[in-house]
Amino acid sequence: MPISKGTNSSQRGRAIAAPMLASASAFAILFTAAPVMAQTSGTNFDDDTIVVTARKREESLQDVPLAISAFDADDISKKGLQELEDVALLTPGLTFEDYSSGGFGTPIIRGAAQFSLDSLEQNVATFIDGVYIPRSYAVDAGTDSLERIEVVKGPQSALYGANAFIGAINYVTRKADLDKSYGDVKVTVGDDKRFDVSGSGSIPLVPGKLAIKVDAKHSQYDGDWENDHPAADTYEGQGTEGNLGGWNNQSYGLSVVAEPTDSVSFDFGYRNIQKDVESRAQTRLGAGTSDLNCGNAFFFNPANPKIFCGELPGTPVLPNSTGDLEETGFAVDPRSYAETETEILRAAVSIDLTDAISTSYQFANITAETFAPGNADRDALSGTLPFGSAAGSEANFFTVLPAGGFDYTSHELRLDYTSDGGIFVMVGGFRSDGEDRDEGQAGYAAPLYTQSIEPITASDITPNDNLIETETTAIFAQVDIPLIGDSLSLSAEGRYAWDEITGSDTTGEYVYDNSYFVPRVSLDYKLGANNLLYASAAKGVKSGGVNAAVVRPFVFFGPFNALTDEDRFFDDDENISYEIGSKNSFMDGRFLFNAAAYYIDWKNLQVSVTADDASVTATTALITDNLGSATSKGIEVDASFKVTDGITLDGGLALNDATYDDDVISQRIVRAGLCDDVVCASDGSVGGNKLPRSSDVQWNIGAQYDGSLSSDMEYFVRADLAGQSEQFVAELNLATIPSRALLNLRAGVTKGNVSADFWVTNATDEEYVSNAFYIPSPFFVDYVPTYGNKRRIGVTLGYTFD
Repeated sequence: MPISKGTNSSQRGRAIAAPMLASASAFAILFTAAPVMAQTSGTNFDDDTIVVTARKREESLQDVPLAISAFDADDISKKGLQELEDVALLTPGLTFEDYSSGGFGTPIIRGAAQFSLDSLEQNVATFIDGVYIPRSYAVDAGTDSLERIEVVKGPQSALYGANAFIGAINYVTRKADLDKSYGDVKVTVGDDKRFDVSGSGSIPLVPGKLAIKVDAKHSQYDGDWENDHPAADTYEGQGTEGNLGGWNNQSYGLSVVAEPTDSVSFDFGYRNIQKDVESRAQTRLGAGTSDLNCGNAFFFNPANPKIFCGELPGTPVLPNSTGDLEETGFAVDPRSYAETETEILRAAVSIDLTDAISTSYQFANITAETFAPGNADRDALSGTLPFGSAAGSEANFFTVLPAGGFDYTSHELRLDYTSDGGIFVMVGGFRSDGEDRDEGQAGYAAPLYTQSIEPITASDITPNDNLIETETTAIFAQVDIPLIGDSLSLSAEGRYAWDEITGSDTTGEYVYDNSYFVPRVSLDYKLGANNLLYASAAKGVKSGGVNAAVVRPFVFFGPFNALTDEDRFFDDDENISYEIGSKNSFMDGRFLFNAAAYYIDWKNLQVSVTADDASVTATTALITDNLGSATSKGIEVDASFKVTDGITLDGGLALNDATYDDDVISQRIVRAGLCDDVVCASDGSVGGNKLPRSSDVQWNIGAQYDGSLSSDMEYFVRADLAGQSEQFVAELNLATIPSRALLNLRAGVTKGNVSADFWVTNATDEEYVSNAFYIPSPFFVDYVPTYGNKRRIGVTLGYTFD
């Protein structure tokens, strides 16, 4: 019989700390002191501002009482946005790292980083045309054939669902056009064997009634860091060939739009995204090999401490013959790679019932499969001696994570009403059914490369039987009411949801029943046609669930046992967020200035802990539980200034302070016995420490010049400089990822339908650590830094028609 646990988080009482919001004087200081920067980075000054759909209807970006960064197709092209990392560089308050081969893509908004990188759900929800992407290995969907990218900050659970815990990212694709044909062909060539070719075309089959669009892209790259592994240049199987960080990706899509009558429209879309990605350049620092420099001793050997204190090295290092660290090259087993395929199918219909009332329905199905073996040896050339084996039995070890897939189907039905007096009402229902298969392994031994160089495939491992099935039903509503003419407006949103989450492993099947209510309320006041003040309060929820895991009572021996009832389930992760902001347009739209201040009270953090009734071993089960709280507060500023008809300056600034509250204990730190009460507390207390993987300061400055060489020849030159302060690797706040600043350059010329763009990313060839895994346990402690992209140079040639 399944075990069931019921909760209702909507009635939970809690003490909300008093908001700490910036005063009007702080805004004035920012207004005068901040660089001229832009949240509305995609502004078209001839056509007002970007139209966004952050509240599930079309609105001008400057009129929405939310902090939103939006990039239109022109931004995506001229700023060279190819992946989420590029978007994050130019979005105050958003950071993104893809961790080695992209299997753990992690967007973080306003410092609210989830504790574990391999959590089933993210703190930031990502959507393609309204279809939720439920796993981290699929969120970086690229920018092919996009009309717009929207980054919506703050909890969006009321309209987007539970996992828009602290924000949402919306990819909006360009649809078929009923009235005209359009299309393009682009070819990119660059250093290290970079070659892209893409094309799209839209044709009205029945003008005004039926249109179809197709698009496709192929992209390949050899990577920008040299792999010193002896087999790197000869290996031809699945994995790295030559350099590190390369890829061989494909995508294609179909859009069909129909409008049989003036009041009825249909929208069908299909997208397939295939990624074959090599391991990024990375190294490994571990306890027991003199790589670390503080904390308790590893197996009582003072020469081998368990913690790394200070900045992670900007280039790979290994101990030399005297034990000192010296720079080395990368030697990654070439069998490391990540392969992912994502398919999205959606169909929507909209009907205008009257001039004031409309209804819409969308069906969607999203599926994905992934397999990602990554080299886990500190030294791939000497390999690792398996536990209990005799010398000479060394093998190469891999973590096969993530591996598995998901399949989710959803339905959403809405009814919208707009009155002549400006009242807007939306009500809707949502249903989602899906499953998530986790088939990964934390350890897989393969022969050393000298014995076998066959690629590692899914058939080589014994998959886990961990399965999570989720059924979600929700009703939601939004109402906008003008209180004083067009000046003062009240907006209220709410969502009530029921979840049934079933988790199964080798010991049985377990059910978690849950319901919750998430509201959002905002009040906005227009000082004039071009100046908006707003204040909002919202609740964010990341749903609880089931731990699909087993307990092994002794190392490599004994049966697999079920988790205890207490460990089997975990509850909702919740926050209350307060925000005040201002959106402004001056000088007839030439100068845009937006600012927001926020305070986030975060409770019931979902963290990784050790399962009960298990001996402390290398195979002890790690599960998710709720423990402690955190606070995040900060300020974001965006602006854009069209200095002259040809010169535009833009940029952004984010100041963030995200810390654990006093009651937070890191059980994994205690379990691993890391701390000596000198550099950190042995009881695992991390209260007051910064949340990891986010920066206190993030900024970007851009400058663009547009000009004409003749009546039919235009050109542009653009530079973007983006930086961030240091980040802590983990909750101990001892190891840090150094600060960095990256410079991207782009210049292009267009004559008629033909264009040519020359671009350089990381123009100064900065060598830096972009992110790092942190893996503490009683038997090993590893820091696995991944190194960022080096300088890349290329040319993109294009031809468009319309």
